[in-house]
Amino acid sequence: MQENMFKEAEAVLDLSKKMLVASHGEFHEGIVGIISGRITEKYNKPSMILKINEEKQIGVASLR
Repeated sequence: MQENMFKEAEAVLDLSKKMLVASHGEFHEGIVGIISGRITEKYNKPSMILKINEEKQIGVASLR
């Protein structure tokens, strides 16, 4: 699950930005921090990974 989520996040990143952001309703909120840390480590830029729950209209994010 973690590797799939990392690949999904990586696929939507805009690498030209100073901060890398990825969001998805299917991301698991328990590992958004791990994914954010891996993205930051790989690209040497701050990152935010966000899990969106549209039904409840809330999000869970991790910034590294």
